[in-house]
Amino acid sequence: MKYSIDGISKERTIKSVDVVKMVEEVEQGENSKEQQEQKNKRIIVVNYLDGTQDIFDFSLVTLRQIEDIMLAQGKKYVAKGSKKIFLNSNIHALFAGMAVLSGGAAAFVASPLVAVALGVTAISCGTAAVVGHVKKQDYKKYEFFFRKVADKLDDYKKILATEQEIAEPKSTKSTKMTGIRQLDNTSMRSLETIVTKVERYHEIEKGRQKVKTL
Repeated sequence: MKYSIDGISKERTIKSVDVVKMVEEVEQGENSKEQQEQKNKRIIVVNYLDGTQDIFDFSLVTLRQIEDIMLAQGKKYVAKGSKKIFLNSNIHALFAGMAVLSGGAAAFVASPLVAVALGVTAISCGTAAVVGHVKKQDYKKYEFFFRKVADKLDDYKKILATEQEIAEPKSTKSTKMTGIRQLDNTSMRSLETIVTKVERYHEIEKGRQKVKTL
């Protein structure tokens, strides 16, 4: 999650989650199961929007609990964000127009102070327009994820696993996404690809079931 959520403090808003493999030195000649497990130890690092962290020993139970929290926060972000002003395209256009007008006017003003003021206004309005557009695209991605992608991810992972069994891994080109943890680093186009792939498979499998054998 890149942005704050109304009703959830920044120190509780999960920004990202990293599963890190801790490579530790093992004495030469020592190869017990316990020592190998220690050598391959993994941890879960939870990063929050306020810059703080929590660190846990890796377990699937802990990871799923963290993902459940992220899903709940993402749903709240979509619900709360639907009322935000940054979604209004007219507001983006207004800020962009003000940036252009202010910047143009600054070039023809004789007073240096007025020119600087207009320049600052142009920069501020331009920045607001850009930030508003970026936030809108981020919101649209989260909204699309919960509306179209979330309930297809299990099927998508099964499809990828099947493809890897019957084809060389390098010959299959697919978006690598397992859940909410990868959402911020997954493009809207990739999400659309996931939906399309699952729907294609369902169409073919549905048609295959109708074929009668003699």
